[in-house]
Amino acid sequence: MPILFLDFDGVLHPEHCHESRHFCCLSILEDALRQVPECQVGITSTWRLGQSYEDLRRRFSPDIAAMIDGVTPRYCDLTNVPNTLVGYSCAKRRR
Repeated sequence: MPILFLDFDGVLHPEHCHESRHFCCLSILEDALRQVPECQVGITSTWRLGQSYEDLRRRFSPDIAAMIDGVTPRYCDLTNVPNTLVGYSCAKRRR
């Protein structure tokens, strides 16, 4: 089963755009997703940090909202993260 990990900024609208343009490309994504009805969508956008899961789903047409399977967790909420990933994150911050 295909899974799409979806960011909003830069995908559903231009990054750093005026809020009047938010989700201006949503219909393009929804039309594409309708071509792959077995696809599941996981929201990875930082929007997931400030809005509830239900509020995020309400932005989509009902048939597409039904394809949304959840949001990715915040990094600080993860458990059992392999040391290689923890080391990578720390090394990137030191640069």
